[in-house]
Amino acid sequence: MSLVREALEDFLAGGYARKLIIQCGGMLDIEIALRQEENVFRVPQDRKRRSVELGFSGVAVDMSGNCSWEMRKAADLTRFRVFDRVMPSAGAVAQGMEHDFFWSQTDEPHASRRRQIMASHPEVKQLFGPDHWAPAKITVVVVLQLSAAVYFSNSSCWTILLVSYFFGAFCNHNLFLAIHELSHNLACNSPFYNRLLGIFANLPVGIPMSVTFQKYHLEHHRYQGVDGMDMDIPSYAEGQIVTNTAWKVLWVLFQLFFYAFRPLFLNPKPPGIWEFGNLVAQVALDAALVYYAGWKALAYLILSTFVGGGMHPIAGHFISEHYVFEKGQETYSYYGPLNLFTWNVGYHNEHHDFPRIAGSRLPELTKMAPEFYGGLASHKSWTYVIYRYITDPTVGPFSRTKRKQRNISSAKAD
Repeated sequence: MSLVREALEDFLAGGYARKLIIQCGGMLDIEIALRQEENVFRVPQDRKRRSVELGFSGVAVDMSGNCSWEMRKAADLTRFRVFDRVMPSAGAVAQGMEHDFFWSQTDEPHASRRRQIMASHPEVKQLFGPDHWAPAKITVVVVLQLSAAVYFSNSSCWTILLVSYFFGAFCNHNLFLAIHELSHNLACNSPFYNRLLGIFANLPVGIPMSVTFQKYHLEHHRYQGVDGMDMDIPSYAEGQIVTNTAWKVLWVLFQLFFYAFRPLFLNPKPPGIWEFGNLVAQVALDAALVYYAGWKALAYLILSTFVGGGMHPIAGHFISEHYVFEKGQETYSYYGPLNLFTWNVGYHNEHHDFPRIAGSRLPELTKMAPEFYGGLASHKSWTYVIYRYITDPTVGPFSRTKRKQRNISSAKAD
């Protein structure tokens, strides 16, 4: 209980408009008493409840000795989360929108769960390693998408738009997530060949991004939620501007642009020889396509990328993965049919727990360790995730968990 006491004392020391989220593995019986203010918050035993939220809005606490706390528990406390909060503006209260990120005082949850799973299921190591069918699968989609670009190069603009939404978007998003797999070296044994394959998979996307994506994505794993390091998290400017339904519609439509340009402004990295090779290969393909098939062929590829990353069911994973829909949980999985087109990226808790397991084998991990994943909140529909993000006034760009760099004990994952 010393660790719990330390966290609670740190929590109470701020003492103003804070929220405490506690998760446990069984019955929960909590009582926290703020003696100075004579406020007692109690949650009775409940066999069904797995997490509770205690609000302390407006309570000033003096930790010099005039205030004390006590906690009783009816089951082993397995996890707890402390989220800093500050008072929102009147407009934010009226809208119900989050006014700041959820600030966590603890490390990200995946490293600790990985250790627990490894201890309980050492056979999980059998799942490690690349998917050697990946190069063939990537080649099929690249050839299919480039062939479609040439085939529809003489079609009307409306036909190209419709085909890009209902067909091309699935192909290009599949390749984008293939590049995600390759960033973890999950197609070939050699990082060199994974990078080459990433540049090849990038060709139908129309814009060079595979090498740069790898740099930022590995930091997203290593420093999940860390302020200034995890570029997957929206900027403060996005959170302050996107405050109503109309702005959220625009944000979803252009989320791929935010995703692509955010790191270049907030955490720029100097390009290297691999970025140069990525650029040369892409420009050469784009130029050849325009020269031999016309500008509509290239327009089809770029449209497929754009619409597939915006208001499209397959793009729902961008929001579903880490946006906080259940306070106290920062990563969510999706187990629906769209995983067939997306390298099982929906198995996102599993992926962050074990980034060395190829997407094709992540369902086996879920079956192997059901006691670790069955109790976690998950999404059933990426389309509904987008709908809820747009229409729910309490969800927005600030609905993400962040942590200060001082709270991170070490790098967690590759």
